[in-house]
Amino acid sequence: MPAATTEAGFRHYDEADRIEVASTRQAFDRYEVRYYFGRRDEPVPGPEAFLVDLPPGMRAAAHFHPVDQFQVFFGAPGARYQRHPIGPLLVHYSDAFTTYGPFSTAAEPARLWTLRPEASAFTAYMPEDRARLTRRGTRTRHVDVEPSAATALDVGATATTYVWPPEADGLAVALLRAGPGGVVDGPASAGAQYYCVLDGTVLHDGRPYSRRSLGWSGPGQAGPTLAAGPDDGFAVLLLQFPHQPSVERTAREDEA
Repeated sequence: MPAATTEAGFRHYDEADRIEVASTRQAFDRYEVRYYFGRRDEPVPGPEAFLVDLPPGMRAAAHFHPVDQFQVFFGAPGARYQRHPIGPLLVHYSDAFTTYGPFSTAAEPARLWTLRPEASAFTAYMPEDRARLTRRGTRTRHVDVEPSAATALDVGATATTYVWPPEADGLAVALLRAGPGGVVDGPASAGAQYYCVLDGTVLHDGRPYSRRSLGWSGPGQAGPTLAAGPDDGFAVLLLQFPHQPSVERTAREDEA
């Protein structure tokens, strides 16, 4: 089981702890989860990140959590977020205490990364758990990322494309790309960051990290240096959280 961590670093897909989870609230019996950071059995200090294999014919009802959260959907034919078809790659963000969903699959399975700056075992479904909505979350959104945007660049070339330009509180999503031999420095941020390897291979601290590997940088930590090997470029999705947890911002607004 991955240990608690507040240190920046990367984890391979095959290093993530694989478990099967029984479902009590969804339209399916069991599903598989791979934990990159954090623990399933109890919340621990540091980030929480896991990859869920969504089975065919599932439907997750509208719900909320008490922490800010990114989700990255790897879609399939017929999969939907609300009424929006989930294509090959969809990025979703919700502030804490903001209801989002539902989402569903059809005849084929799909995958979903859930990425949080801190762990939480709290999930509340609407409308039956409305009494647990004790704060006023305000921001939820989703956007498709074009698969063609992840194609490799020329030797030594790099590019940073913002899917969501940085907002006033630092929330941002960007696609970092490099051709063979290229080097990209992750931007410094007062907010936590995740680095999702979509394609190619990233070299970090002398180790290669391939597709579906995941990196983490804590609040106020320097972004990692991402290098491409001599024969392979990379495409990495950068997910940057607000400088301050949204629950602290909304608490100030409620008191005003």
